[in-house]
Amino acid sequence: MKKQKTIYETYKEYFDYGKKFQETNPRIAYSICFYAVNNLKSEYSKNKNCFNEKEKDAFMSEIKNMNSITLENEKTNYDEYVDFLENAFANVNDEDRYGEVTPATAQKFKMLNTLINVIKTWEELNGEWIDKRKKIWN
Repeated sequence: MKKQKTIYETYKEYFDYGKKFQETNPRIAYSICFYAVNNLKSEYSKNKNCFNEKEKDAFMSEIKNMNSITLENEKTNYDEYVDFLENAFANVNDEDRYGEVTPATAQKFKMLNTLINVIKTWEELNGEWIDKRKKIWN
């Protein structure tokens, strides 16, 4: 029987993905982490006991990491984020179609599936992104 993820564990992968982009695209990294922080704050405001002490410490560490990104690299706008996702999706899709599919390709698709959620920072997911998500899993 698979153990259910805690709320923090659910959003931890966003912090991990944000760190992957911190040097190459800090504005995107900040947006990804911003999404996770806002969702975790919302969950915490609903239930103060939703984090254990270790998770609270990890969350505070992630906020400090986010704050270390200079102000000029704050959250991107919707269009920039969508361009980033579309380019990433096209690259991974090409790798899948024309390259040798590896476990790394599957990890990239998983990451994109997760990062599509960040669009919710600006608006609800529309049909285009729901369709792309379906393509990832087909």
